[in-house]
Amino acid sequence: MNYYDLSNPSTPPTRGYRLGLWRLRRQRIYRILIALAAILTYILLYLTLKRDDYTNDMLKAIVLLFCSVAVFLALLLVARNRIDVVRMRKREVQERHDYNYAMYRTLYKKKEKLRSITLLQMARQQIELHHPQMALQALELVKREKLNVAQLRSFYFYQAAALYLDAQENWQEALTSCYAIPQKPQQLSQEEIESLFLPESNPDKLVLAVSDWEEQKASWPVVTILAAILILYTGVYYSVNGLLSWRYHYRDWVVYVSFFVLFFGWTVLTLYWLVKLFRLIGKQTEKGKGAKTVQKIFLVILWICLFLGNSLMQVAQIFGSDAEVEVQPNGVIEMKHENWLDPPEYYYNKATGLFFRRTLTLDEIIEYGISEETLEDDSTEQISDGEIQNDSGTEEDQTTGENTTDTNIDGSTESGADTETEDPLMSQARAIYTYMKEHGEIADDGDVSQMTASCNAKGNFYAIFESGEENGNSWDNRLVYDRTSKNGECELFVYERVETGKDTQLLGFYAVNKTTGEVISGEKTSWSEVGSEAYREATGE
Repeated sequence: MNYYDLSNPSTPPTRGYRLGLWRLRRQRIYRILIALAAILTYILLYLTLKRDDYTNDMLKAIVLLFCSVAVFLALLLVARNRIDVVRMRKREVQERHDYNYAMYRTLYKKKEKLRSITLLQMARQQIELHHPQMALQALELVKREKLNVAQLRSFYFYQAAALYLDAQENWQEALTSCYAIPQKPQQLSQEEIESLFLPESNPDKLVLAVSDWEEQKASWPVVTILAAILILYTGVYYSVNGLLSWRYHYRDWVVYVSFFVLFFGWTVLTLYWLVKLFRLIGKQTEKGKGAKTVQKIFLVILWICLFLGNSLMQVAQIFGSDAEVEVQPNGVIEMKHENWLDPPEYYYNKATGLFFRRTLTLDEIIEYGISEETLEDDSTEQISDGEIQNDSGTEEDQTTGENTTDTNIDGSTESGADTETEDPLMSQARAIYTYMKEHGEIADDGDVSQMTASCNAKGNFYAIFESGEENGNSWDNRLVYDRTSKNGECELFVYERVETGKDTQLLGFYAVNKTTGEVISGEKTSWSEVGSEAYREATGE
């Protein structure tokens, strides 16, 4: 019975065979890890879809995270297998043969091409061990149609060597077939091969020639490991950024370090791959010089596009982020927002651990007394299209922590001074208040004249409709201006509940027609929901 027949139940109890089985176990472990990553990704996806601030970008971030983890694990497995190959080069021939035999019977059992290549390697190793009959058994099961030209030449050379060493007469036929196949530059020429098969030639020289026939250089997979780490870092950095709540942001040092790692890492790595591909194209003897030139030009253009894309993305990340001016001992961070034409704006964040910062809550603004420090500097800042100027300097502003002018919803200021023109956003907020009261969404005892509208230091308009205290926590129901609708006909607002110690809760979405003043309810309570038909018609979204 042929030793290499898969139906043969006998296996060698050697160290090399056990090492091969360990590689099989490693493959299975990595498959389990990828399955676990898929399960965790599904859980993350499920929890994200339940979030009130869910957006389609979060779905993209989750897909990116899973793909980066899966590619990272796959590349680590490739690197680990490559390390095994490097280490096996230093082992005895018999151990290398048994290692390949384990691969042949397990991982490559259903892959004819890999089986044939492995049989070819084991045949060479059997010749090195001076077992020509075993080599012929291995070559007998090789499917020659699965081999490329170079491998087919090796097949006939090994067959001729095994037959010659086994003193069989038909070795000349195999050698003639070997001569008929084009040789690689590093392989022996026909004259050199003929000298090995002369009667007076030493058989050991033929065995040595077989050993050196396709000896490949084994190198450590350093680049593969670095590529795996870089892909994982890229996926985690951008996916976490996409899943953060709108109140949370990366710290400056995280952004700068990521810029260096991603920009320079990908630049160096892609240059390395470009050089490797150039060398590979140069070794292709079947292609003409013109075809090789076209391929190289295409690769250079592709690399330039990738380089420019990576550069723009990383530079946009750096310049699109607000800068940290000063970090105070209590964790408060003074932030600077640059405008292209206007003077820079300053505001405050709170450090959340080593990697993140977040927007301060109203209670934190009061607690840290930030308005007392910044009110005088920001008192002349223009907000809400320049129609409302923050120059009241009242004691109430200093205690609320908002850089604001408090104004009644009916248009009059707290001090009783009249305004020449009413802010359109205030008028629209009043219209929404009236609409909500008519539809029972606000308590019947509510009085529109007691509601206040404010703008913070960054110019964001909001109006407090209801406020109170529950279980020792203060809360506000406020209408926050979002943006102009897609068709430009409406202003969009979000009604939300802000409660001390809790995340912001979305209560509703509203649109106000800028021409008619009509209020349209979105009839939804999260960003991911689809608005009502009337809302979609009015906004074009």
